[in-house]
Amino acid sequence: KECFFPVDNTMSGSSSGLRDETVSDVRDRVQSMSDEFLKKYGRQRVPLRFFLLLKMIMKLFAKSGHGMFHLNDLKVLARKVCHIVKVQEFFLALNFVTSMAFAFYFPNIPHLDQFVIISPQWMCNVL
Repeated sequence: KECFFPVDNTMSGSSSGLRDETVSDVRDRVQSMSDEFLKKYGRQRVPLRFFLLLKMIMKLFAKSGHGMFHLNDLKVLARKVCHIVKVQEFFLALNFVTSMAFAFYFPNIPHLDQFVIISPQWMCNVL
């Protein structure tokens, strides 16, 4: 059974009950990103395999703690686990995952184009 707790996310965490503009700004930005996502993908059919890739990437990070994976390793796993066989489809799926900001891929940066970054914080800590 699910519980629902209504929360006024426009108020600050203080007992003063004053509006916190930072909270409002964050809420507005999240809404804006959601609207952009719906404009881009809302009317498109997204293969379930793409969501499986997203789930697989999140599990890899949770299990290993590594925030960056070699592109070829993800291609192999995408083929075996998500049944994403064609290279073109893999990059479409990766674009979908990166557009949702769950991973970062920089195809135009030499050397970095061979990796998918799952946790920017992990990368900053390593550097």
